[in-house]
Parts: sequence; C-alpha cells; structure tokens
Amino acid sequence: MCVQPRLAVADPELLELPAGMVDGEKGFEGVAAREIQEETGIQIGIDDLVELSPGVYPSPGACDEMVTLYACEKTMPEDELVGIQGRMAGLRDHGEFISLRLVPLDKLAECTRDMKTLAALHLWDLKNRKSM
Repeated sequence: MCVQPRLAVADPELLELPAGMVDGEKGFEGVAAREIQEETGIQIGIDDLVELSPGVYPSPGACDEMVTLYACEKTMPEDELVGIQGRMAGLRDHGEFISLRLVPLDKLAECTRDMKTLAALHLWDLKNRKSM
C-alpha cells in the first residue's frame, strides 16, 4: 500500500492503492500497470491485471471523476517483500512523496479511509466468493 500526504483531507499519512490519471497515451490497464511500477517499484504486465469494476464514481454529487479498479496477484520472494516495507517511492518531480507499507488483506479495511481501497477490497472479496 502507498502512504502519502493528502492535504485535502488533512491526512499526512493516508493509506491507499496506487492510482493515476489516464493521460491519453495508454488505456486504463496501461495506466494502472505504469502507476503500480512508479508508486511501488513492482513491475507487472497489463495482462496481469484483473478488472474489478469498469468504473465507479467516488463522489458523484461533487465531481465527474470515475475510477476504474484493478487487482493483480503476484508471488514474490520473502526477501523482496521485506524490502518493500518502508521503501520510499513515487516520482518526486511530480510531487509524490510515497512510502510503502505491507498490510494483510484481513486488516486493510481497518487501516484506511480511502474509498478506492475499500471499494477494491470489497469487489475483490465478492470476486473470490464467486470463484469458490
């Protein structure tokens, strides 16, 4: 998970998923894969992503922002996982000051107030219930 200051909600350490804006050069999947790499250092391919939702409106009464949510499962050696904890990430020249935190899925809902993260967690849970 990414931990970064979010001044709009007066939170110096908001825990959230990697996220970015579609900038015209890539589709949603390309942006998601690029943002994961930029904000976590973890390389994934577009084909590794599973769409959880074609788009949700986090605040339809205030703006027209739409968020497309993806998931990715990746097996990593334990030493790589340990190395992620607390690592600084993000693009400094874009004003990103991100540190990384490993959070068990069963504790994630207790650790954040970020809508993207909570919606993705819920949709991931529903997807996995259906596949049982």
